[in-house]
Amino acid sequence: MPSKEELIAWPFLKQLSKNVLGFELDLSVKEEGTKTVLFTYTLQEKRCQFIAFYDEATRDFMVRIIIGLTEYNDVGYIVTDVEVFEKLIKERMTETLHKLSVYESHHMESILLNTGITTWQYGLDLPQKIRQFELFIRPSEPIKMINGSYIVLDYSCFEEESNLLIYYNIYRDEYFGEIRLRRTPEMTFDFDAKTLKELEENLKNYLESTIIQLESRLLEH
Repeated sequence: MPSKEELIAWPFLKQLSKNVLGFELDLSVKEEGTKTVLFTYTLQEKRCQFIAFYDEATRDFMVRIIIGLTEYNDVGYIVTDVEVFEKLIKERMTETLHKLSVYESHHMESILLNTGITTWQYGLDLPQKIRQFELFIRPSEPIKMINGSYIVLDYSCFEEESNLLIYYNIYRDEYFGEIRLRRTPEMTFDFDAKTLKELEENLKNYLESTIIQLESRLLEH
């Protein structure tokens, strides 16, 4: 298990470019619980981050991806050996950053594209803002997550760290929603749907009212 001093002295850190595809490098090594952040690349205009860290609890090197208010560990980078981690960073990081910064349909799986979500007229006509919540991820440019899920819709209030998300899961072939109240997730069944037609009806019935209710709850807490 490497010490903090060894992590800070990792020679590879000095080889990193200050800017990659518009992502700015931050070499501030900091501790967050059992985790030691090694470096971070940030694209502020798209609220995206690529964070490389070491977790003392699991003894793994990992990469955490942040897109707006959504965070997840990219399983493709989880390794126990620093040399293997360095190799993965060199081989994969630029492609990962590209996928975060530029939407390209060929990165999407065919089962998602076949739903017609990216050309869905109702999705194209969604309002850019509802109350304090802005349309951060739109159906025409879904974001790939883990476990076969894509975010196809995200209305976020970044100041309050709260949002409404609609996902599509390729394995279950269905849409479902999630609310986050100051980053605390809550399930909602109002948006469950098997087809875009069903999802459209659910959004017509519940999108605005859900956001208004979420906004009201923020004022209460």
